[in-house]
Amino acid sequence: MRSDVAKSLVLLPLLSLLSCTFISDSFDALGSDSAKSDPALSVVKSVSPQAPFELKIVAEENVGDRFGVVAAVTPQTDVTGSDAVLILSGLAGGESIVEDSRVIAESTHPDTSGSLKVGEPIKLALSIASAEVSDYQVELLWGEEARSYLTARKQKEYDASPVIARNIEVETQFEQCLFPPCPRLFTIYGDLLNNGSSVISQVTLGVGLRWVPNEGSARQPESEELVTVERTLEPSQSRPFKLVIDRKIPEKPDGHYEPSLRIVSYG
Repeated sequence: MRSDVAKSLVLLPLLSLLSCTFISDSFDALGSDSAKSDPALSVVKSVSPQAPFELKIVAEENVGDRFGVVAAVTPQTDVTGSDAVLILSGLAGGESIVEDSRVIAESTHPDTSGSLKVGEPIKLALSIASAEVSDYQVELLWGEEARSYLTARKQKEYDASPVIARNIEVETQFEQCLFPPCPRLFTIYGDLLNNGSSVISQVTLGVGLRWVPNEGSARQPESEELVTVERTLEPSQSRPFKLVIDRKIPEKPDGHYEPSLRIVSYG
């Protein structure tokens, strides 16, 4: 098995044994309304010596209509967290009906640029709606399998979003200066699409900058600013927008900044 295309799995109750699987003793995962700091869970190390992570469930909680777990992910080799994702799935009749997921890099300190320390556990909290859920499973994907999952998740979120920013283009201009490298100026062009069934009169966008090192993975956006775009959009209607980042972005030899854009709210 290749170490860059695999998964780890904690499944309650035990249903099957997959490659690089972590298994638990069977128990009633959703049978309590109180928090458990030491769940009755027995974790077995991966069957493959090439697995880059160790996965353990360290806490679980079932309160009201929400169920959550805290998982500890420990790197076993020199890896980055940008291509690793932890997934909590709620099952009914053996089928996943609800899930929550986190990219490992999103839980690390931004100075790591996605790189993780061998042997240092990273704790992640995930939660799902527990209505109609009888069992749950926790999966850890990495490499190509994680990238495929994240691509599918992004497409699913895109299709379900009432407002979509699409056809995004970034224009970069370098300001003249006496001593290169000279700072950059960014202009963002795109379209806002009303993908829902109601009229929308304004959209609030989050505009930030993401540091992309020459080596390693891009960090989460920093210094995000909120920009309200006044546009009346009928259902299925699309209108263009233009945003100018009026800060001079410095050029550095060890990487560069690039703009990020997300939809914060609409109404």
